[in-house]
Amino acid sequence: MHKAEKVCYGKIENPYFPIHLDLPEIPEKVYRKRVARLTEKIKQRNLTHVVIYGDREHNANFSYFSGFDLSFEEGLLIIDTQNNVSAILGNECYNLSKYKNIIQKTFLSQSFSLPGQPRAQSDKLKNILAKTGIRTGSNIGIIDWKYFSKEETENPENTFFMPHWIVENIADIAGGRDRLHNVTDILMHSEYGMRTDNEIEQLARYECASSVVSSGISNLLENIKSGMSEIELGFYLNNYGIPLSCHKFIATGEKTKYTLARPSNLRIKTGDPFTVGFGVFGALSCRSGYAATNPEEIEHSSGQQYIEEIVKPFFAAVSNWYETIGIGITGGKIYDIIEECLPQKQFGWFLNPGHLIAEDEWLNSPIFQNSDIKIKNGMALQMDIIPAPENLFHSTNVEDGILIMDESLCKEMQKRFPDIWNSLIRKKQFMRENLGISLKPEVFPVSNIPGILRPFIFEKHKAMMLK
Repeated sequence: MHKAEKVCYGKIENPYFPIHLDLPEIPEKVYRKRVARLTEKIKQRNLTHVVIYGDREHNANFSYFSGFDLSFEEGLLIIDTQNNVSAILGNECYNLSKYKNIIQKTFLSQSFSLPGQPRAQSDKLKNILAKTGIRTGSNIGIIDWKYFSKEETENPENTFFMPHWIVENIADIAGGRDRLHNVTDILMHSEYGMRTDNEIEQLARYECASSVVSSGISNLLENIKSGMSEIELGFYLNNYGIPLSCHKFIATGEKTKYTLARPSNLRIKTGDPFTVGFGVFGALSCRSGYAATNPEEIEHSSGQQYIEEIVKPFFAAVSNWYETIGIGITGGKIYDIIEECLPQKQFGWFLNPGHLIAEDEWLNSPIFQNSDIKIKNGMALQMDIIPAPENLFHSTNVEDGILIMDESLCKEMQKRFPDIWNSLIRKKQFMRENLGISLKPEVFPVSNIPGILRPFIFEKHKAMMLK
């Protein structure tokens, strides 16, 4: 295990990796296989139908089967045990059901539309649901965007995040609330959830997405200067049309204490802390440090002390995370290693030290204390450890993503997406040769600035590395 004493601050230039904008399309046959897999799972739970909810913020489970994103409005997919897929959509999303040939029947519910829009052309939701095959006695699985544990509620199976009005309409036609069951775990559970097991096209899309966000972060850090505003810096975070998974996080000075704050007119001052995060569907990168060229420029504290007490232990933990993770490794083992080299009580991190990523920035996490959930082939994960030291020092961050691919997936990636494969190999080589971090054969970094941590962001030629 790497210790802080093995970490040093030395010269490292930014590598060049291409931005991949030719995102592979997910073929219709993949969507059909997803529907078929879901159908088998709902049969195992003695369900007659699954109702999948989506809206602009909570779209990933919906689009996983539909192939399109919702804007402005809510939407429902209804899937039965015969692989029949129906959609209920509002005024503006109605025609999207034709985007992929997955949905057999589409129904208009103008109640899903924005306030003030026409309402006279559609039936009441209860009557529309009846047209999808739901009736009294149907046993309905509800998939929204979270599921509950017994620690949170007395009846997790019958508790939902879907809007109450929709739940009540489904319950009314099915014959009572006890006919409804929260089965969101079928998609999102970190051990057996369908969306943790990515097809090769999906993995390739995630590399493309990461090349976009990490290059945006790199571009911003190459151009940042004292006196620039957070809003000005947002110019460099180009998402190239890929939908954002969260708003862009840019913060300086005291504002960095509020980590999810959106950009403002605050201006960068030498010596102030600085944080930037940028996420699109399938990827997120984040960097955090001081707006300084050297330790002497940090105000109110010792910059060298910041390196020794915060950054070096953190980078040692990051290195251990990257070198430990792999197929068959439990989330509990990863957690224990981070706790050993970066104790939570001392460094203040409180979220999971790593998580699954998909079109939603946080799908779930197998990495928690005593977790026996194993990392498996086809996963996409984030190296995401966020120290929050209770002293004068700002935090540090180097969040990026990885893909887990066994030999079979590697061969498929190399054959079908050779440009992406070449980038993955080169990124892995860069981490080994320049940072001293050696990844397992099945672990592939997707960031275009993989593992590069510059604690003083005005110093563009030095970064942390292992000796």
